[in-house]
Amino acid sequence: MRVDWSLPAWGWPLLCVAAILCVVWTQRAYLRADPPPRRSVRNWLISLRAVVFIVLLLALAGPMLIHDASRGLPPEVVVVLDDSASMAAVDGPQGASRWSQALRLAALADSVVRARAPGARVVLWRGNGLQAAREIRRRDATDPPVGVGTDLKALLREAVTAAAGRPLRAVLLVCDGHDTALDGGAAFSAPAGAPFLAVGVGDPVGPPDLAIQELRYPEVAYQGEEIAVEVTVALRGATAGTVARPRVLVQRDGQVVAEATAAATAREGVVTFEVPLRAPVSGLLVWNLDVEPLVDERFLANNRATIAVDVRPDRARLLLLAGSPGWDARFLAQAANRAGRVALSVVHPGTAGAVLADSGRAWTSPRDAAGWHRWNGVVLLGWSRLEPLVDWPSLATAVRERLGLLVLPGDDAGGNWIGPPRPLAALLPVDSEAAVWLPGDWIAQGTAPQAHSLLSGVTQDVTAGQGLDSGRWPPLRAVLTATVRPGAQMLLEAVQAGDEQGTGVPLLVAGRPGGGRVTWFGGRRLWELAFWEHADPSGGAVSHPGRRLLQNLLLWTATGEGREGISLTGHRRVYEEGERIRLEAHWRDSQGNLAATRRPLTLALRALDDSAWAVRSFALAPVPADSSRAAVTLPPLPAGRWAARPVANGTPAVEGPEEEFLVVPQAIEAAQTRQDRRALRALAVEAGGAYLGADVPGARERLAAAVAGWPLTAAAQPVRRSRDLSAGWPLLAVIVILLGTEWLLRRTQGLP
Repeated sequence: MRVDWSLPAWGWPLLCVAAILCVVWTQRAYLRADPPPRRSVRNWLISLRAVVFIVLLLALAGPMLIHDASRGLPPEVVVVLDDSASMAAVDGPQGASRWSQALRLAALADSVVRARAPGARVVLWRGNGLQAAREIRRRDATDPPVGVGTDLKALLREAVTAAAGRPLRAVLLVCDGHDTALDGGAAFSAPAGAPFLAVGVGDPVGPPDLAIQELRYPEVAYQGEEIAVEVTVALRGATAGTVARPRVLVQRDGQVVAEATAAATAREGVVTFEVPLRAPVSGLLVWNLDVEPLVDERFLANNRATIAVDVRPDRARLLLLAGSPGWDARFLAQAANRAGRVALSVVHPGTAGAVLADSGRAWTSPRDAAGWHRWNGVVLLGWSRLEPLVDWPSLATAVRERLGLLVLPGDDAGGNWIGPPRPLAALLPVDSEAAVWLPGDWIAQGTAPQAHSLLSGVTQDVTAGQGLDSGRWPPLRAVLTATVRPGAQMLLEAVQAGDEQGTGVPLLVAGRPGGGRVTWFGGRRLWELAFWEHADPSGGAVSHPGRRLLQNLLLWTATGEGREGISLTGHRRVYEEGERIRLEAHWRDSQGNLAATRRPLTLALRALDDSAWAVRSFALAPVPADSSRAAVTLPPLPAGRWAARPVANGTPAVEGPEEEFLVVPQAIEAAQTRQDRRALRALAVEAGGAYLGADVPGARERLAAAVAGWPLTAAAQPVRRSRDLSAGWPLLAVIVILLGTEWLLRRTQGLP
């Protein structure tokens, strides 16, 4: 016990001077008192008054009474049980569940600890690392585990953190070893001096089991086309009498729509086969795929998978209006076939009017914008012979609304420049009123400072519209002079061969009049870009930029890929319950380029199957090293259909298209049919501990021996008690007693 003072050292001399002055003042006051008290009484009065002043001055110095002691803290042992649904599995025909085994092992450890150290504290936790863990009480010990997914390291960190400040002497983990946190997360190491023991429950071998090992299919398809589903089925734990030819059934709305039987017999191996499906309607279509089980197969949940395909209404439809059906039209049709996502119809002048090239049937131009919207885009290949056959005002209106337009003037009649139809002239991204054809050898060069989907796979540098390898392009025989309009973007320019630093002529220009998109290519004989073959000196395969450009031109015109705004990218259509779902969004500017955004981005998530589930927002964080993308990892979601929409906040807010995805029930837990000893051993090594399999003979005795060797010693915790002597009733009582005694003595001497 000691007294500490809050007054600094330099204040003590001042305090002493103040005390002396108070004593001197008190003595002089009583020496001049009238009537003068007797000498003995006067000395008492001076002493009492001086003591009051000194006590008050000492109170200003902040005396603090300190009492240091210690108390014993009982040792603590943390027992962690995996609370995921796989722990409810029963491994043998007459066996107990993994959860009941874990509870018995935890009770054994508890009894050994309390027998060695009666005052020890054993804390049992149940959790899966994805939701908050809770301490096991007697009333909820028998509650079956229902959690989906497991993050063992996060669970262990949570349990150890809860014991902070107490003498943690050991950590015991009981689980089946399955961890769905595939990224591994932060490493876990047991606290210094605290042994770590991982006990694995469940059969490490497992019974004979057929399981879907891999499922591959396109996540986007078009209505009416065939979808190829590739299934890989594995047979594990085969015995001498186990022979299987896996058979797969695919159902939709309770009806079997396809089935297939593997050609080969699976015996402790894998078999892969294909199942063809048809997409009869558009939308997010869902099929259930089931593998017929083995005789007496116990784990059937891993025999089922869910297929979800985003079925688009139809392929993008393009209309090619050709002044004459020449080589350009032929190579554009070939490019549409290679793209695979574009259906191209060709119209050209016939003897009695416009006709369809594939059938020779008469074609009549739409007279309003709605009629043009039967197509996603129009390719205009010359127009001199089409003038009386096309209703140009309605076409211009459709382009301003949303229609795509690709203008290729290079195949016009006789090489003489004839200006575009007046309704279209104002929509073009270039001013071509005074244009002329310039013959010569012209070389294409990239000019766009950022990536554009029209140049995807065309330029060598995919991060910018530059790096065009002119050696792999044919020289253009003529280009059309034009002036780029304000707001349009020049992607390629043409320069004279041998004069790469000279003034260029706009070659490929993109613009957006209203809600549509218009692309201009001002070179003659476009087909030469696809026809030209360049030998690779190394002898390797060479990607063909000319053919890729033709495909990009058609796709951009038909679908407008790279449109302005925010959209989700790279996400899957099917996730498993308990799985962390990562969604990314990217931003494109008005020219369709990937661009950074300074707006805060959020993701609006809603449940399509649960009207009571309110729309929730999640903040999207920028992806490092890529300012055009932002990402968010959603918490595990319950099974059902979900829809996500990216939103760029601000005034006004910009919303992206809504995307649907599916969460299937507990597929992760269903695949955990046996104990993962390898994962538990790796975790034990990382944590600096040991692994023990509960399935080995004498496992309970080995567990009891390991627990008996833990250092279950109590810890002394320092305890400090303090009391402020300058505050509270004791100081007030002392002052009152001293002043009261002084007052009584003064009254006996007749002093006021």
